[in-house]
Amino acid sequence: MSELRPVFGEILEDYQRQMGERWEDIDLAALGVERRSGDILVPLFGRECRVSPTGIDSGRDGLLGHSMGVLLSRYLLGPYGEPGPEDASWVSFRDFPGSAPFQQGFSNTVERRIAAKRGEDPEGLRAAALELGAKEAGGEFSYDLSLVLPALPKLPLLLLFNQADEGFPASCTVLFRPDAESYLDMECIAIAGMLLASLTDPAGGW
Repeated sequence: MSELRPVFGEILEDYQRQMGERWEDIDLAALGVERRSGDILVPLFGRECRVSPTGIDSGRDGLLGHSMGVLLSRYLLGPYGEPGPEDASWVSFRDFPGSAPFQQGFSNTVERRIAAKRGEDPEGLRAAALELGAKEAGGEFSYDLSLVLPALPKLPLLLLFNQADEGFPASCTVLFRPDAESYLDMECIAIAGMLLASLTDPAGGW
């Protein structure tokens, strides 16, 4: 996203160096992840990714792969805050302190992108989200689609979507739990939204 710092390989390399220094101290239980054969397995939008200080297997290459690597690394590095209640109200990205530098980019490359790409195709969006592990949010939201997606084990996203109808454009809102900033910094919370938009794009997916 345009307001985000470019995600270059050296950023990921620095995170992997930090993971190497703290590898044995990573709090697996707090993050909902596990070790296997020397790696840490981290579910990312329904897919199990292998992370180690020497490499990350997210199943994607290029900028998208780098973004996934940065997100996975940052998640394992912490900070680890106190988890909030599971029934806590959802909040928008702009509700987080420190989100101001990324708000326009989040709106343009996450919410507006999903609305533009899927404005007349809610069932296509639903199918793409289900492939990413989405579940119906329940009847409390008055939208054409209301889906909860597991971006990371402790970072669910709520996708609210209305399709274009009778002169009204499609709209999309992506919400977070208030404790999201206990697990990621603002840039990586924004990256999680960007990945959602990329993976639900008609030309995207895993």
